[in-house]
Amino acid sequence: MRSKRSLSTVLFTDIVRSTERASELGDRAWHELLERHNRIVREELRRWGGREAAETGDGFLALFDAPARAIVCARTIRDRVGEFGVEVRCGAHLGQVERRPDGTVAGIAVHIAARVVEKAAPDELVVTSVVRDAETGSGFGFEDLGSHELRGVEGEWRLSRVSALPTEVSGFGPGAWLRIRDRIGVRGVIVSVIAIAAFGAAGHALLRFDRSDAESRSAVGVSTALAERSVAVLPFENLSALEENEYFSDGVTEEIIAHLSQLPDLKVISRTSVMQYKEHSKSLSEIGKELGVATILEGSVRRQGERVRIVAQLISVETDTHLWVQTYDRELEDIFAIQSEVAEQIVRALRAELNPIDQARLATAPTSDLEAYNLYLQGRFHWNRRTEESLRTAIDYFHKAIERDPEFARAYAGIASAYVLLPAYSAVSRAEVELLVSEYAKRALELDSGLAEAHSAGALQLEWSRDFGAALQAHRRAIEAEPGDATAHQWYAILLATLGRTSEAIAEMERALELDPLSLIINAELGWMYYWAGDLERAIREYERTLAMDPSLAVNREFLWQAYEQTGRFDRAIEQARELLELRGWSNERADAFAGELERARSDSGVQGYWRKRLELASGETDYATYIDSPVYIATMHVALGEFDIALARLERAVEENTPFLETVFVQPGLEPLHDDPRFQKIVEAAGLTAEVLAP
Repeated sequence: MRSKRSLSTVLFTDIVRSTERASELGDRAWHELLERHNRIVREELRRWGGREAAETGDGFLALFDAPARAIVCARTIRDRVGEFGVEVRCGAHLGQVERRPDGTVAGIAVHIAARVVEKAAPDELVVTSVVRDAETGSGFGFEDLGSHELRGVEGEWRLSRVSALPTEVSGFGPGAWLRIRDRIGVRGVIVSVIAIAAFGAAGHALLRFDRSDAESRSAVGVSTALAERSVAVLPFENLSALEENEYFSDGVTEEIIAHLSQLPDLKVISRTSVMQYKEHSKSLSEIGKELGVATILEGSVRRQGERVRIVAQLISVETDTHLWVQTYDRELEDIFAIQSEVAEQIVRALRAELNPIDQARLATAPTSDLEAYNLYLQGRFHWNRRTEESLRTAIDYFHKAIERDPEFARAYAGIASAYVLLPAYSAVSRAEVELLVSEYAKRALELDSGLAEAHSAGALQLEWSRDFGAALQAHRRAIEAEPGDATAHQWYAILLATLGRTSEAIAEMERALELDPLSLIINAELGWMYYWAGDLERAIREYERTLAMDPSLAVNREFLWQAYEQTGRFDRAIEQARELLELRGWSNERADAFAGELERARSDSGVQGYWRKRLELASGETDYATYIDSPVYIATMHVALGEFDIALARLERAVEENTPFLETVFVQPGLEPLHDDPRFQKIVEAAGLTAEVLAP
């Protein structure tokens, strides 16, 4: 039986001066008073629909479906126990809570609520801004207490004291579920770390999940053994007379990286990260530290007619000394032998293992036709530019390469991976390219079963067709074929995350980041791993760190917009929306108008107004977003508005249409209130998310 995550209002109660009162009254009188207090607390919890999660010595931890119930319950407890001289203080927070099979609860939301109660004075109920925002406009009064640091919790938190209740509170009881659920969609700050931290008088423990921050990623190596066998292949300088031969020098760089990435004994930095140093003025020690490697390969390529001259040198980052230098002045037809020799020399210099199978793979030429290889390199040059036009150009070059050599496996793999990417960079649907991906990936693997690129492309096509079991196997084969391929780890991580296999997903994305530390999309997608795990605070930190690397990455703005919405930080969400629209080519006036509509809706009608306007805008023009207005995410808007039936109907239609991101339905934050509905469970199964592939 798995743990369940759900959105809950967490309430802590605590008796003020309990130690002093016990000493004043004596054991017997104190225990009688405590029993009376406990009886009243439990009565009020039942009355207002609270679920007792734990006793905390002289207080309680309880969970509620909505903030209103928790607030009314806390005030009622205060009033009743005050009649016989007991003072209590209470704290509340709204967030994601993990309910374990043994009945215990965990999650940072619990930890936050435990720290909030410490800020309350006798007879006070103090709440976070998330709780306050959830009940704005519903008749509750709040007094702003400003921003506070909470012990053991990162950042500052804006707190408020509950100063008044609505005139009529009877409707907040359990019988008024339809009224209460309108507010359940307002998400609190959700699990920033899954943490072990002591809280409360009884010292209840939470599971802490800690990972080093960005600085630790840039440290050289992750262990001494790995650091000694790590290399970054910097872009080879194009010294040819013709500038258009740049594709050839870039191709040599990429081919050497690909050769080395096949070897499990080496850590090789991916192309995306090294290409950022194409025109650089940094020292090798700076580059080595930023990329986390012990050695750097740099060189130059001069192509003249049918001859090629390649100079390569392997340099120690620590000592700035040459470990190996070689000049190759040969016929162009020897290019494959040169690339293999360079790879073998690096392996020897780093004292890595090179078994006979690896040696044979390095020595195998991809094609016997030099013109086909030349066309293939031009295709890769355009493939790496990642626009609709460049991907279509790449496909044309790969086809031309196949015309020259019909058994050129890499060219087929290039076509498959280009078609996989095309829906993300154009209006082309998955359905339009799905068969093409399958066809070309299959043909590539028939010719060369060890092509990681073909396995990865085929894996994504299997995901589109909802065959997740086969997709998992294909991703694993890609990594086995090329352990140093960052993209293989990246795409595998995304599938694992959507299946709820959090620890595996984070480990794979961390490995991808280790191999490609400057890749913006991998940095952003690490945040995705935490987002889908319910750790929205950690996700936001990863997104914000990526934002600092490059504010112009539009998809990261989408991720941030989504995470801020799901944590109830609507001002920041609107700010990200405005920035995203401008990055997508909207005019300032148009972007301001869009953001202004959201701001006015929030100001006039609170959280419900915001979500209603978001839904209205998402149903109109959506040329600004890829992820944030997908059918699955739109369903979360209906949940936020309490429109559960409409949300389920949208998801059922998404299954019928096999829409993008349907595979995220199992882990999408905001859909938790639907999880126990049999209709939702059928949707998950219909989406191919069966017990065999989901997290145990």
